[in-house]
Amino acid sequence: MITAADSTITQAEKPKVNFAIAGCGTIARTHIEAIKLHPNAQLAALYSSNMEKATQWGKEFEVSCYTDYEKMLQSPAVDAVIILTPSGRHAEFGIPAARAGKHVIVEKPIDTTLEKSRQLIEACHQANVKLSCIFQHRFDEAIMALKHAIETEKLGPLHFGSSRTTWYRPQEYYDSGKWRGTMALDGGGALMNQAIHYIDLLLYTMGPVEEVHAYCATRAHERIEVEDIAAAVLKFKSGAIGMIEGNTAAYPGFETTLDVFGQNGSVRIVSDEVSEWHVKGEENEQKHTEAEVQAAAAGRDTQKNISVKSFVRQYADIVEAIVQDREPLVNGKEALNSLALILAIYQSAESGKPVALDAFARN
Repeated sequence: MITAADSTITQAEKPKVNFAIAGCGTIARTHIEAIKLHPNAQLAALYSSNMEKATQWGKEFEVSCYTDYEKMLQSPAVDAVIILTPSGRHAEFGIPAARAGKHVIVEKPIDTTLEKSRQLIEACHQANVKLSCIFQHRFDEAIMALKHAIETEKLGPLHFGSSRTTWYRPQEYYDSGKWRGTMALDGGGALMNQAIHYIDLLLYTMGPVEEVHAYCATRAHERIEVEDIAAAVLKFKSGAIGMIEGNTAAYPGFETTLDVFGQNGSVRIVSDEVSEWHVKGEENEQKHTEAEVQAAAAGRDTQKNISVKSFVRQYADIVEAIVQDREPLVNGKEALNSLALILAIYQSAESGKPVALDAFARN
């Protein structure tokens, strides 16, 4: 078993990290594919509360299948557990995994409340295991290029940043599971489930938020407790201004957009690809072909056509973090940032007043 203490193992020895998956929903296949594509990762086990599904998936992927989660955690063949349950149960599954000495990976968001998320972070810290949250878009080529440009100060001081997720979810989406659209297990709607990826990217590129003023509404769906439209105005700690839109009522579904505008340059990323890249002094450099720009601008709802490449890159980071005993790029503290901002947006929308992030996060 690879543990956090095994930092003396060299890359040349190519140790494998054995992953178990808890929760066999649709996204699980993407995680399994990413694991298979990494030479130092291996799928070792699957858990589902549904006996039929656990047996079916166990046979399909030729691994041990469990309907008893605690029993799976006792297996010495498992190094790390990937939690793909409904969001409101991430800590519930992650804490016992950490206490069993397993590294913990959770799908976004880290959980649905700051309290439960902090409990999970503390459990992993006490057990000396790694915790990572899946925000694979940080590993998109476009985002890595943008982050490098910001870190090397090519864009100069940043003045404005925005995140827009304009997707569509039919009523059938929310009706497909009793937990969907509930505050207890979904934790929120368009922001918490769909827009959170680009909200994470906004924070990753623009830095922390000082204050937010927001509105949320449920306009296009029935029988849900969560928002399907949200808009927020942000003031970053740097002094920059920003905006967030989360929307699952934009029929028939459009793109995700990240704008970062600086003193010396501006970048627009549309559906995970660079649409506009302008840096003073580099105007004559052809960054992208016209075909690439048009393809990005035409992108619609990338969740429906998920690329595994960025998942593979994030799993490479997770495996390396485990083997080298370092923090993964998206650790628990990083994952907490987007959750805190979304929850602050909800509070602002409910109160009708601006919310200061530092004070909110302390509560």
